Amino acid sequence: MMAITNKCVLLGLLTIWSLVTMIRPVFADHENSVAYQHAKDIFRSSIYYLVDSNPEGSLITYIERLDRGQRLMLLNLQDESLQILLNDLEGNITHYSWIDNDTLVLNEVNSDHQQALTQLSINFIDKQLSNIYQRPLLKNAVVIDTLPYKEDRVLVKQFRESKSYIYNLNLAARNISGQLRNRFKLNRLAPAAEHWLSDTSGALRIGYVAPRHGKQKVWYRPLDNKRWSVIWESDKRSIFRPILFEEEKQQLLVLSNHQRNFIELLRFDIKTQTFVDTVLKIPGYDIESVELNKRRDDILFASYTQDGNHRRHYMNELGDFLSNTLKRDLNTPNIWVVDNSLNDKIIIALKRDGKNPGIFYLFNTRQWQLTELADTQPWLKQFQLGDTQAITSRSSDGLEIESYLTLPSNHQTHKAPLIVMPHGGPISVRSSADYDPHVQYLASLGYAVLRPNFRGSSGYGREFIEAGKQQWGKLIEDDIESAVREVIAQGLVDGDKVCIYGSSYGGYSALMSAIRSPNLFKCAASYVGVTDISLMYNNDVHNSSSILSWRKDYVGDPKTQQQELMRYSPVYQAERLRVPVFLAQGEKDRVVDKEHFYRMRHVLEKYGKTAEYLLLPEEVHGFSLLQSYYEFYSRLDAFFRKHLKLPNASPLLRDNEEQQANMAAK
Repeated sequence: MMAITNKCVLLGLLTIWSLVTMIRPVFADHENSVAYQHAKDIFRSSIYYLVDSNPEGSLITYIERLDRGQRLMLLNLQDESLQILLNDLEGNITHYSWIDNDTLVLNEVNSDHQQALTQLSINFIDKQLSNIYQRPLLKNAVVIDTLPYKEDRVLVKQFRESKSYIYNLNLAARNISGQLRNRFKLNRLAPAAEHWLSDTSGALRIGYVAPRHGKQKVWYRPLDNKRWSVIWESDKRSIFRPILFEEEKQQLLVLSNHQRNFIELLRFDIKTQTFVDTVLKIPGYDIESVELNKRRDDILFASYTQDGNHRRHYMNELGDFLSNTLKRDLNTPNIWVVDNSLNDKIIIALKRDGKNPGIFYLFNTRQWQLTELADTQPWLKQFQLGDTQAITSRSSDGLEIESYLTLPSNHQTHKAPLIVMPHGGPISVRSSADYDPHVQYLASLGYAVLRPNFRGSSGYGREFIEAGKQQWGKLIEDDIESAVREVIAQGLVDGDKVCIYGSSYGGYSALMSAIRSPNLFKCAASYVGVTDISLMYNNDVHNSSSILSWRKDYVGDPKTQQQELMRYSPVYQAERLRVPVFLAQGEKDRVVDKEHFYRMRHVLEKYGKTAEYLLLPEEVHGFSLLQSYYEFYSRLDAFFRKHLKLPNASPLLRDNEEQQANMAAK
């Protein structure tokens, strides 16, 4: 009866634009607030990123962010000189690849979000940089293979007119456009695959379509034949991700959960079309990704998440030995090899954990010398960031739920107020204990933050994902509440001061959790959150048949389950809200349309609920502008403090003696 009554309130909302005046909310200027200024520190981008070495390990390149723009830097390890390769870059370099010892290909994205490839050749005379040659290669293209066994060659994919074309470019040739003629398209006679694997010569041998929301297909082509044949076809619930084509064995290394619960690294025989070997499995966890070595002929490591921490299983003795050595010398389990030279002389490693966004190190295996290259965000050392621990709880049906609790540094002197932060998705997405500025912003202001990996989250196997099917507002929210009650029962937080906040599905969950359990939560905040489940099926961006089919399967079918979807949509249950709400939205969001925001605002105002609103005119589904971080989080902090009855914001800082001791030790 409740759902039908509330439906009447929303009659005519399909024409909401004519009913609600589109006036952006007027809000106080927060720019001088402590919370606003603190957000500018926490959400500031890393200075250094994309650190990489050339094949022989004599040169290291990295991107340095400036106040405006960025520049590409070169560190010459032979004389330890540092030079600028490219300065005041207008575009954003999202990736680059060393093709040989003196040639790079840069992947840039301009202000119109168009991708382009640029060749950069470096010339040295007597070990001194003499000149830099730069030329544009292709627009709307990406590198898919550096072909380390083919000099001056690179495999690229170019997008034109909703199609993609693969080319084997000769970078030593003067004429690039001549290599783009129709007869040079490697996939001209190939099936409509999205991803490709090549052999060492650069010939395409494997093509596949990612499973996402529909069936997956994998094709194979023999070297002496132009015909492609299907070697694998599976439904949307089975993962089969080709990683490496082993030419001599005529086999594939793949990540798959076919006829098993967890994703494992398997060997697949192309001729018999069967799995012949389990290369690696991590008991109790999915393998999430695999990285190839510099030669691209073997696997360097496999990645997975355990107790919230990202782990890497190295597949050779050198990688495993180096990893253990670096973990010991740097006194942390969270150290990863991110790049190495072909001869393994130079290793670039990254130290990163829940309190540290990253420090790059250089390890010389010949001299057995470890050197710190760059701290990506050194200004964070002034703050006391929160420690994160894994928490296990039992949901209403007995399912075990893993969550991550980040406590502020002052939690030993008093119990902290708790912010519950469910992740988006909700299917096949997860939280981790890795560094997260959203979490550390709140923790450094004195909040505890709890992130549950409810059913449907990735990393825990197929059965755990399937358990989240059609559980919006139901068992998923039971999982979240079980985690909240567990940390309260353990006395880790102040159980009388709990709010819930999330984005996308997390925003939906925040609203529904507050509706379900007004005695548990004092307030709720939603950013780009779903408020009307049925409205998702009218989205003009994600409306392909495969996506709609997946959504009906995992969320619900509005044709046959309309009453059910209304029963678990915040916009139809808003009358039951008993706690204050902060509702925020990006006006240019095409994933969760702003109609969700306007509908929820309309019913909150109709029922006279306590609520605050923020519409960010230039934002999408997430945050694309730093200014939006500052505005949103300063407003969010003020909202929490008002309804949890907390004093004014004051970041937790390291004392001067501790800072000086750290500097002296360094």
